[in-house]
Amino acid sequence: MRRAARAARRTLGATDTSQDSNVKQKATPGSSPAWPSGWQAALRRPFRQVLKLDIVGSAFAIAVFLIMYYLAVGFLPAFFQTVFGFSQSTASSLGNWFWAGQAVALVVTGVVSDRLRVRKPFMLIGAIGAVITTTVFALRATQHATRYQTFAVLLTLLAVCIGITYAPWMASFTETVERRNPALTATGLAMNRWWRPAPVSWPRACDPVAIRCIRGYPSPAPGPGCWR
Repeated sequence: MRRAARAARRTLGATDTSQDSNVKQKATPGSSPAWPSGWQAALRRPFRQVLKLDIVGSAFAIAVFLIMYYLAVGFLPAFFQTVFGFSQSTASSLGNWFWAGQAVALVVTGVVSDRLRVRKPFMLIGAIGAVITTTVFALRATQHATRYQTFAVLLTLLAVCIGITYAPWMASFTETVERRNPALTATGLAMNRWWRPAPVSWPRACDPVAIRCIRGYPSPAPGPGCWR
């Protein structure tokens, strides 16, 4: 009986040891049991997996849509100072209206879009509103009689429309990447940021015009080749 009990204990001990070693092996990130072949295939060639038309096309489209945003960041303060004769603080305060409107629109639209579980209607409404607001702003920007309050309202509406479009677009973009491969969401976002400079770099060709205008600062009269 004693010999049988000792043999049983030895057998159970060997089994527990083998199970512990298997658990440790699975817990090791470098071991194959912890990373099944399915995961290895999902993470192979990540950028090739996300370079698809529905992902790349969406990233390119939002980059083109944000051209007005980048122009506002780079040129609007100098534009208002040189063309309309606004002081530095007045021109900068117009940016406060822009950023405040956009911040509120991003948060509110994101919450409402998640509640309703829809993306495209918000994107469509925001895009149409941005086109209309940008057109009105461009027309008013050529009239020197346009007042500060008018620009404040137009920039706020433009920022709200951009926020209404961008918040659901970002959610839709990540969902599109997740449908391709849930493990490559970060890779898809990285590709989006890498692709972003391509369509927005050409507005930098406006730098020489902007520089010629800024040369006369703080004179309100526009120089040759400036906005009129």
